[in-house]
Amino acid sequence: LAGSQTGDLALLTAQGLLRVSSGARNDLMDVAVRPDGEAWAVGAGATLLHRIDGGWVALDAVVAPTVTLFTVTALSDGRVIYGGTGGVLRVLNPDGGVDKPDLFEANGTTLIQGQTLNKDLRRIRQVGGTVWAVGSRGALLREAANGWHVVNNPGTNTDHWLDLAGNDAGVIWVTGEGAQ
Repeated sequence: LAGSQTGDLALLTAQGLLRVSSGARNDLMDVAVRPDGEAWAVGAGATLLHRIDGGWVALDAVVAPTVTLFTVTALSDGRVIYGGTGGVLRVLNPDGGVDKPDLFEANGTTLIQGQTLNKDLRRIRQVGGTVWAVGSRGALLREAANGWHVVNNPGTNTDHWLDLAGNDAGVIWVTGEGAQ
């Protein structure tokens, strides 16, 4: 559970919620946990935390300190993908390196000029074998072998997508706020 004003988290135990200090001084927005218990949390002020040996350790998110990271997902292949304001999207590799993946227009071949979306990414999730990202002003992206591709979604450019979920059969639901 995330979302406190002091960078605290809470762990759900049999006795209820147990507040755990992360050491972060910024609001936390999301947390991801692998089946083995390894965890990451993200938040305001470019906060990226990794739970190691029972404690939270701050990592360099390789983004401007003014960026709010809204979303993080931990994949079974060892990668951790996180995103936030201004379309920031980063991949933390199992070797500890951080990549800024290429962003492509919907046609899959044209690189986006400046490699920025100017849209906030609010949620990144793996559905089946594909990783998806959604966000403000109709942002919808999918990961491909050569980078991330914008997905055309006509008529939704004013919608603010907040979350997504799906199954291995390819059924995906996206929730958000319409700008009517």
